[in-house]
Amino acid sequence: MRQMINNLSDDACIKQFQNTGEEEVFNYLLNRHRVTMRRIIYSVLKGSKEDMEDVEQEIALALFKNLPSFSVKSSFTTYLYRISRNKAVDFLRKTDRRRKIINKAALLSSRKPQELPDETLVKKSIHEEIKKVLFQLPEMERTILVLKDVEQLSLSDIGTILHKPVGTVKSRLHRARLHAAERMKAREII
Repeated sequence: MRQMINNLSDDACIKQFQNTGEEEVFNYLLNRHRVTMRRIIYSVLKGSKEDMEDVEQEIALALFKNLPSFSVKSSFTTYLYRISRNKAVDFLRKTDRRRKIINKAALLSSRKPQELPDETLVKKSIHEEIKKVLFQLPEMERTILVLKDVEQLSLSDIGTILHKPVGTVKSRLHRARLHAAERMKAREII
């Protein structure tokens, strides 16, 4: 059975799940997109592992409930990205963790980066500094940057996910990149 599922496209997995309700097919489809889903959750929640797992479970439940009525005419990945982002934002609203995360990010960003002789450690340090900068950005700017620059989605797909016109996405992406660049310059990353 596993070998058969591995050869199925997303659309074929969805149709098979809609017809049979097989949990193995659903789990395979979910696992196929788990890394991307986690990146989106991470960009909104700023990395709390427990919170990410809670949101991931909510996404899985929403998909399991709504997938039987999903129209294969739509893009599943766009649908999944939208659900992932919305569930993560809903989670933030419910738990009111925003202040705690901002305070933690401010505390972490006040530390001076250490000089590291090993090249891999230097790259890791730069990566951490970039993450800190990313977490200082407003949630919408951070999400747009992750969707465009990490996930490499088109502006049209991002607009669909965020329910915004392409022009708005384009201007917010430009603004997000400017804000990120300013913060990186201030931290002497670039």
